[in-house]
Amino acid sequence: MSEQQQGDLLANAGAPVPPQSAASPPETPPATTELSIGQTLARWRTERGESVATVVARLRCDQAVIEALENDRFNDLGAPVFARGHLKRYAELLGAPVEELLERWSVVQRERLAPPDLKSTPRARARNVETRVWGRRVGAAAVALVIGLATWWILKGSGTATTPVQVAAQALPPPPPAPAPLPVVAEPAPAPVAASAPPVTGDRARLRLAAREDSWVQVVDATGRRLYFGTLRRDNSVALNGAVPMRVLIGRADMTSVEFAGRPVSIPSTMIFNATAHFTIDATGQMRRVVAPVQP
Repeated sequence: MSEQQQGDLLANAGAPVPPQSAASPPETPPATTELSIGQTLARWRTERGESVATVVARLRCDQAVIEALENDRFNDLGAPVFARGHLKRYAELLGAPVEELLERWSVVQRERLAPPDLKSTPRARARNVETRVWGRRVGAAAVALVIGLATWWILKGSGTATTPVQVAAQALPPPPPAPAPLPVVAEPAPAPVAASAPPVTGDRARLRLAAREDSWVQVVDATGRRLYFGTLRRDNSVALNGAVPMRVLIGRADMTSVEFAGRPVSIPSTMIFNATAHFTIDATGQMRRVVAPVQP
């Protein structure tokens, strides 16, 4: 190697190495905003390619129910037990995560029913008392009282004055004579009305309801006596005895089993609408749909 080549190698070895550009970090995907319960349901329905009319026909419910669910208007669905039932049925139909949606719905309900903050309750402002005005009034009353006492004392010294009580007694006219009491005529007491007992139609029978999900239940027998009124909890049952025919209202008819007189009875699908069944059942176990609501 020649001296010139050796010099070139030494010169290149001492030259500064250009810095390498640092590798750029991978881009982070933008965070997506969490969808609400209603938006989640609408997205699942859209991805399945189904319209609102299609799911209404499959669930046998009103279109207003689907619109309320997809717009998070759960209060429009009535009591919480009804809103929860509609939400679960719709999520199961779409194949959406049922338990996750129900848990989120429970959180929304707890937040809506949270107790108010009493510390931030506005209070009425205390009224300011005008001390000057009241001072002038008290002073004027005191001066009037002193003048009146002085005048009475002077007139009393002359021997011709009368006391204020005597003057007031002379100025008042004599009271009018009391009117003669009117004769009291005793009115005859109304004759007691015998309470008419409600008619009892048919014989008594035993009705048993078993719920696989929380369901609102109302049962009234032929005498008008309310046998059950409330929520029948999941995996619970109730046995009722009353006069037939009975009027029955079940909020989750699709998740409630019925036994009448010891025999299982199926609720026809034509009587179930919005997952609710309202019917009468007679002594033979025959059901008939009721259009008017049960009176409480």
